[in-house]
Amino acid sequence: MLAFSVSLSGSDWRSIHVLDLVSLEEISGSCDWARYTSIAWKKDGRGFYYCRYPAVDEDKTAEERGTSTAEVKNQMVYFHQVGSSQEQDRLIYEDPDHPDWNFRLTTTDDGKYLLIGVTQSCAPQEKLHLIDIEQHFGYESKHVVTLIDDFEAEYHYIANDGSLFYVRTNRDAPRNQIVRIDVEKEVLPSWTSLLEEHPSDVLVHAEAVDGNKMVVIYQQDVKHVLELRHLQEGALIRPLQLPDLGCVTVNSRRRDSDFFFRFTSFVHAGSIFHVDLNGGGEPKLYRQVDVPDHDPSDYATEQVFYESKDGAKIPMFIVKKKSVRLPAPCELYGYGGFMISILPSFSLTNLIWMRRFNGIYCVANIRGGDEYGEDWHNAGIIEKKQNCFDDFQAAAEYLVSSNMTTAKQLWIFGGSNGGLLVGACINQRPELFGAAVAAVGVMDMLRFHKFGIGRFWTSDFGHPDDPEHFKSIYAYSPLHNVKDPADSGNPYPPTLLTTADHDDRVAPLHSYKYAAELQHRAGASGSQTAPLLLLVDTKAGHGAGKPTSKQLEE
Repeated sequence: MLAFSVSLSGSDWRSIHVLDLVSLEEISGSCDWARYTSIAWKKDGRGFYYCRYPAVDEDKTAEERGTSTAEVKNQMVYFHQVGSSQEQDRLIYEDPDHPDWNFRLTTTDDGKYLLIGVTQSCAPQEKLHLIDIEQHFGYESKHVVTLIDDFEAEYHYIANDGSLFYVRTNRDAPRNQIVRIDVEKEVLPSWTSLLEEHPSDVLVHAEAVDGNKMVVIYQQDVKHVLELRHLQEGALIRPLQLPDLGCVTVNSRRRDSDFFFRFTSFVHAGSIFHVDLNGGGEPKLYRQVDVPDHDPSDYATEQVFYESKDGAKIPMFIVKKKSVRLPAPCELYGYGGFMISILPSFSLTNLIWMRRFNGIYCVANIRGGDEYGEDWHNAGIIEKKQNCFDDFQAAAEYLVSSNMTTAKQLWIFGGSNGGLLVGACINQRPELFGAAVAAVGVMDMLRFHKFGIGRFWTSDFGHPDDPEHFKSIYAYSPLHNVKDPADSGNPYPPTLLTTADHDDRVAPLHSYKYAAELQHRAGASGSQTAPLLLLVDTKAGHGAGKPTSKQLEE
């Protein structure tokens, strides 16, 4: 069986469906009102656990619901029996006293336990509950056991031997560690560290394989390192060679003696490697995506470390054709938030930019992400959010001073939190950029928490209702800091804001309001000659699940 979700017009609302992989026919009985949910299968394959919200806007069509800006609350955990109607689904867990909380679900490999992670924001912090579904199936709601009852860290299941769990966590380890926990004992005192926090690299992923081993991914200066280690001891067995600077995703099962991983980079479209631990254990190319007339050796990828305003060293990738003449047209991309690392990854759009337009593509790994762990993230949030903008502006200055490009040839791009980044930077330093594109950006920083799931973002932005947070938020909020070029002496560069009518994550009202303010204050000035534009896509959302037809149009 395969469970998959369908989104209408790009909305975050999902309908979960099940496909029979033998007959390739869809099984009747979909699950609606799902949003921000994992799917955790019962081991026998007869059903799965998922999260849903109460039905809302039932008088609207499924497509119309994606245009709502109302807050979404009261997520619940349900069990769905394959082939049955959603009305027959069983409620497993809810917390009506905390309607803002969300849940993350995992079933263990042995099928014995269901883990429920409870989150209250986008911070890497959760409470953790456990249900013995092998013993209490059908009565799960009465047998919820709390393992962790504070929001101090997050916990990612790797494997278990009965009640002995192997878990990746950031508790007492900003760059993560792997611990062993006996869930039948008092949890925190019984922890044993198997793989301690690395002094500089971030432990981003681990999966069990071949019974007593695990595949571990470290993030070293914003690129991946792959290792094979002992599961029960954490000791290194051997590193696994990657073909180039890039990132990997791993697919393994504990019962198998082999596994696969996918490698990608700025110039490699994607290669799948097979590792047979009974056959030497060296990665062997299994399948490769070939782009017509594309030779990765024609391109150079360089990582530089430049100095930000406060002296911090910030990494940046610079990708270009080896034959390009400098200075050249340059795209600078950034994000800087929510513990999201911007890793080397392939984009056909970026390839066209470099190949057809002799452009340079750059990624500034500014603070606020997870490039160097929790400390790197914390250096770019709440009252330190300005560090993100300073880092990005310093990247632009570096590219110009190093003769990679000129201010007129440099354009910046960011989406969502990156759209906020672009908006703040063109308000603060418009003279640095030749053009700017801000996609689905968070632009009204004084009211973001009042729409959709915006309340979850207070972990990064702070809370506008908090007087101290308000000061730092108001100082950079794009909507509230648009300047008249006649007063500042610097007109805005050509600017394009993009949004979509079914974006129910970052409501389009953010872009509408910022565009109106730009055109009112800057556009009406005699000093502003460059266009300030807004593009509104229809039947599209925040970006995830965008149809191929829409991507081709763009």
